Amino acid sequence: MQINTNQFGDREMMDDALCSQKFITDGYNTYANECATPVLKTDFMNILNEEHQIQHEIFLEMQKRG
Repeated sequence: MQINTNQFGDREMMDDALCSQKFITDGYNTYANECATPVLKTDFMNILNEEHQIQHEIFLEMQKRG
């Protein structure tokens, strides 16, 4: 049995977080485009906007850290 002792550094964690946010926004964008009701579409658009904000904050933090 081999134990993986590799640890993510700050760079890998930030990159993973940014990639995850990109994946999440792709999904919410699709859901928003396929909504059957205006109310549901508005909800998904609000969530999508929040996820884009999180993505932007991660990007800014990555820039700050170089």
